[in-house]
Amino acid sequence: MEATLKLTIADLECLPDDGNRYELIDGELFVSKAPGWRHQRTVMALGYFLEDHTRRTGKGIVAVGSGIIFDDHNGVI
Repeated sequence: MEATLKLTIADLECLPDDGNRYELIDGELFVSKAPGWRHQRTVMALGYFLEDHTRRTGKGIVAVGSGIIFDDHNGVI
């Protein structure tokens, strides 16, 4: 039987800040290039649109950024 190592968020903190995107999915490390400018501009345009909608309706929260957002009281949002 082969044992599988599962990484944690603490392991992610030890990785270099080298422009790559490091993600953990069920303890497995995935590495990809950081998004390019076209992607970033598209994300910002979508973020502005969604923020305008949430301000007008009072519903939802917009967070532009990759990764998981942790809330001190409720765990993962």
